[in-house]
Order: sequence, then C-alpha cells, then structure tokens
Amino acid sequence: MNKDSSFTVRDLPRQERPRERLQKFGPEVLSAQELLALVIGRGIPKKSVMSIAQELLVRFGNVRAISHATIEELSQIKGIGLAKAAKIKACFDLGRREELFRGLKRMSLKCLTIPLGVPSPQRMI
Repeated sequence: MNKDSSFTVRDLPRQERPRERLQKFGPEVLSAQELLALVIGRGIPKKSVMSIAQELLVRFGNVRAISHATIEELSQIKGIGLAKAAKIKACFDLGRREELFRGLKRMSLKCLTIPLGVPSPQRMI
C-alpha cells in the first residue's frame, strides 16, 4: 500500500470486501460503515471510500442522523459531492417508502379482520 494513500477496499482480501460479503452473507452482516461505503462507491485521491463512510458516521453520529441530513450537509464531507449526496438521500428514501408501505399494508390487514358490526378504535376517532 502506498504511504500517500489511505487504506482502500482493494487492500482487503477479496472475501473480506463489503460487496463480496454482502453477496455471500446478506446486508445484515455488514456494518453501517460498509453499507455506506457500498452506496458511496468510490473514494477520492488520498481518502478511501471507507474513510468517507466513517467520517459520515462520526460527523452525524449515527445512521438515522445521516438519513435526515440534507444534500447540502452531506456534501460538506470531503469526497461527497452533490451526486453522491443525492445517491445517499435516494437510498434512505427508498427505505422510508418501504417502511411506509409495510405500515399501510399492516393497517389494511387489520381493517379487514374487524367484524363489520363492531366499532373499532379507528372508526371511533
């Protein structure tokens, strides 16, 4: 590894790289840093994608805070331009939409199981 560059994903043995681990074991075994690195894609000269992902976590404190950050806030991190910030926001919004869909689906199923003649808490409001 060149002393002028930071640690990169390519420095890892192939089986320990985030993409390969995701493929073999699924996303639940990856750390937040590794998942963010996969979304970000590439680092910049002298700053690896893993370093950028770690900086996001340090700067915002946790994944939830990153998900609520604006594109402008995300792009203040060196190595996160507008395109990568938009990609991060898009990924979080897809997850949010999936959660909303699952919530609506659960509500619909509950409504279908209530007998018609019995008042439900939702109908009383």
